[in-house]
Amino acid sequence: MFAQARFAPWGFQSGATMLGKLYIKAGSSYTWYDSGAVQLNNNTATQLFLNLTSIPSSALANIKEVGVQYISSSNGSQTSIYVAYITASN
Repeated sequence: MFAQARFAPWGFQSGATMLGKLYIKAGSSYTWYDSGAVQLNNNTATQLFLNLTSIPSSALANIKEVGVQYISSSNGSQTSIYVAYITASN
């Protein structure tokens, strides 16, 4: 599964970082699976990748939620966040 994510450069302090994780919640217990944190850029989209082959097929048959988690460093500030082109294939 792939997604492109970035954040807007305005309002974000110099030296602050923004991370992103592509995730799904699946199965009857809403188990969380994610791509791992990747540092995002503010000018160009960063590609996030979640390897679906590492997830049990029983969970993939019951996906409850797909999204991107954004994590800002403690010196981050307000900005806009963007996600586009979420695609999945087997």
